[in-house]
Amino acid sequence: MPLKGDFKDENNGVCFICGQKEIIPNISDQKFAVQYNESSNSLKALSHTTKRNNFLDTLVSDDLRFSFELLKCNLCPVRFHGHCYLGFKEGDFEPRMHILDHAGDPCIDLSYAKKWFCPQHECNFCHQELLRTRSQLGVVIRCVQCIFAWHRSCVTIGAHHINRVRDKFVLCPRHNDVKKSYKHHTPYCVKCFCDSEDDLTFKCISCIRAFCRCFLREKADELLHKEIANFTCDFCKCVDYPRIGDYVLAPAGKRLWPAKTVHADLLPLVIPKREQFISKLSEPGYVLIQWIEGLELPNYAVFSFRDLVPFPKNIQCSIFINLKKRHRRIYEAVKLLYMNSEIHLGINRPLPKEVSMDRNPRYVRIKNNINGKLARVCMDELDYCVCDVINGKRCTLEHGCLNRSVMVECPEVFVFSFYTISVDDCDKIYREIRARKLSSSRKKVRSRTCEKKDSYAMCTNTFLRNHQNIDDRELFQEKLTEKKGLGVFAIKDIPVNTDLTEYIGRVVAKEEYFKKLEYRASFNNLEMSYFGMQLTSEYYVDARNFGNMSRSFNHSCDPNCKVDCITVSRFFYISLLPYGNFTQNWEFLLGCDELCYDYDTVLPDALDGMTCYCGSECCRGIIGNKMIRIKIQRNNDNLTEHGKKRKKMLTNIGYTGVFKKPRDSPPFMVRNVQPVVTPEVEKYREGCSKKLISHVNFATKVFRYLCNTFNVKPF
Repeated sequence: MPLKGDFKDENNGVCFICGQKEIIPNISDQKFAVQYNESSNSLKALSHTTKRNNFLDTLVSDDLRFSFELLKCNLCPVRFHGHCYLGFKEGDFEPRMHILDHAGDPCIDLSYAKKWFCPQHECNFCHQELLRTRSQLGVVIRCVQCIFAWHRSCVTIGAHHINRVRDKFVLCPRHNDVKKSYKHHTPYCVKCFCDSEDDLTFKCISCIRAFCRCFLREKADELLHKEIANFTCDFCKCVDYPRIGDYVLAPAGKRLWPAKTVHADLLPLVIPKREQFISKLSEPGYVLIQWIEGLELPNYAVFSFRDLVPFPKNIQCSIFINLKKRHRRIYEAVKLLYMNSEIHLGINRPLPKEVSMDRNPRYVRIKNNINGKLARVCMDELDYCVCDVINGKRCTLEHGCLNRSVMVECPEVFVFSFYTISVDDCDKIYREIRARKLSSSRKKVRSRTCEKKDSYAMCTNTFLRNHQNIDDRELFQEKLTEKKGLGVFAIKDIPVNTDLTEYIGRVVAKEEYFKKLEYRASFNNLEMSYFGMQLTSEYYVDARNFGNMSRSFNHSCDPNCKVDCITVSRFFYISLLPYGNFTQNWEFLLGCDELCYDYDTVLPDALDGMTCYCGSECCRGIIGNKMIRIKIQRNNDNLTEHGKKRKKMLTNIGYTGVFKKPRDSPPFMVRNVQPVVTPEVEKYREGCSKKLISHVNFATKVFRYLCNTFNVKPF
């Protein structure tokens, strides 16, 4: 798609796509109306049987006003029309991914759009590789003639990029007329890697790629009606080429040979044909390569970028098998590259230097949940405890605090009521507090209990209530990891029984959360991250755009932290605290240890989990479980050998719980056979609100039992 607007002029006031100013739609043109209706996703799709009058009424409504006005990018002076922007698909650009709402999420309904971003603020190469999280991070350099940009380390071959450090702009391959010089095509399909010459029907006229009918079975019917000789592949249409520094196959004679693309400024000073190479590299579209056979020697050449194709996914490709038979030395060099994982494809590509240097987390730090009062506990009874002071502390694990056992924090009034007041006075205060909803006796109760406020500071079951006054940076910090993105590391030794932090974010309804999650997944982002945690059966805490350091806790199959759902003043909160299991007996979390917990994600049958990089001995290899629960049976027919050994080990230590058995799926095999240890109070799951109500009712019964013991009438 040609770009008609001069986007470099900050005050031109024209659309960078169509080159026009504000458009006045011709509503009398029915053809224009139908085309606009198909291209715009802002409204519900209108059927072909829609009447003309109804369509015209929709067209002139306020919801479509943004489509004809000149909008401005929120980060630069570039302007565009709404309908031009929504139909802009050059370079595999996803317009709807760059339209955000007030919460910073991709906007589903364009009437709530708050921010619009143009393509020159992301790396075009990372975006085309479906690495769309890193594409929006780091500093990029722009093309001098179009709207696209790249990381300095992600500039593609064919771009006029002479100096890697000094160049502030590049000229991308869209703006050169270099043609391929190699007459042949790849002897295999670049998608399925089949090497049958009869199947290689579609050969691109712009590059040396060849495709088989298997890959183009959806487009084959359309192409049969056209001339196959004029076939152009999607790689050339989207300008999707390898980046400078990747390994490619380059032609020499009638074959393709392995080579590595090199920046032009790395050309040696003493080399044959140096002047000839410099004259070619000074023109856009030519690439400097170094042959694999001569990586240790100055063996260079210059080719057109259309004569190069990236390496296959594995060494089992037919072109490498032929090298093994005739050129053993070159084959061994290529094999060593695959063994050392130097061939980076897809999600395995290392982070660009520009992204690694960008260490600032992309979220807004907050101290309290947004819309936190939506997740309310439905209960009638108040919570209280009768813990005495031991060593200057109350409500510790040694006390056996009733509130702590049912995952409820001690209320402020009851904490400094039960400290020194007798049971009779406690019963009176309890009645007054229950009646303050009607009689508004809050000041009276406060006056009777404020003198005993010192005992409230002795209570250890009030972490979340006072979390907003605690600085998490005193215990841990965020750092960039090698493969897992941001991680949280302890900066000093932390006792196991110490509360770490609260999982903070934006509380959203379950339906809204999954609707946005499904919409975000439609953009095919291989680096898509999930920051939502279930709070109740109806609400989730989404920490994608708003949160604290708890959002950066990574997954581990052998975690040192756990997550609990705690009730504070009749509202649900999520707490993170250290956790030691039977595989590691921890007393302290040492400084520099990474803090992580088990995400415990349940994967549907249609989804595959992400690769796990925790590195623990019991690593499952995948983040998430495709499992069903089964009871322990006396016969071991349904368990694998590893499962039998694990069952025997747990039986010896007295475990009588429930085992998990993996389903018949190859990625989830023996490593996922593990026990489900049921704690005294389970981690919050769907329907936990009813469980908490039952725990509160149990607490009420305990209170009445204590009153009967001391001959006091309960309320």
